[in-house]
Amino acid sequence: MDLQQGRINIESIETKAFDNSTQYTIKSSGKSYKFYDTKKDGSPTKAMDTFEGVKRGMTVDILFKEEQKDYQGKPYTARTIVAFGEKGLPTIQLNEAPASDQKYNDAMNFITDQFTIVIERLNSIEKLLKNDKSSDVNSDVTLDDCPF
Repeated sequence: MDLQQGRINIESIETKAFDNSTQYTIKSSGKSYKFYDTKKDGSPTKAMDTFEGVKRGMTVDILFKEEQKDYQGKPYTARTIVAFGEKGLPTIQLNEAPASDQKYNDAMNFITDQFTIVIERLNSIEKLLKNDKSSDVNSDVTLDDCPF
């Protein structure tokens, strides 16, 4: 029953009211994760404290525990959410290639070089438009040289 970290995409959120608390069931990728809004003593659970802002369709980080249980002779895995990451704000996962991927590195270098060229050209055009004779701007630069 060790705590585990995970990232889930929330497909649905269901609630079930009991006498003194509400059970939340979150479904993600064919798995169910549950938590309650209050502890037995009536105080809010850590999961409920960090649940604010979580909505269907969001991807969130969770801290949960997994237990093997039995219901009417059939085994199942119970997953209980202990807490949501970053107060339930959506997380963004960048699809970055590994640093060893030469094509990725070449593309990023090309984009950076092109961006630098565009900035230099825009600065030159700005100086020309200001008619700043004291600058060391290449006077042969025209608006046709601008890449956009």
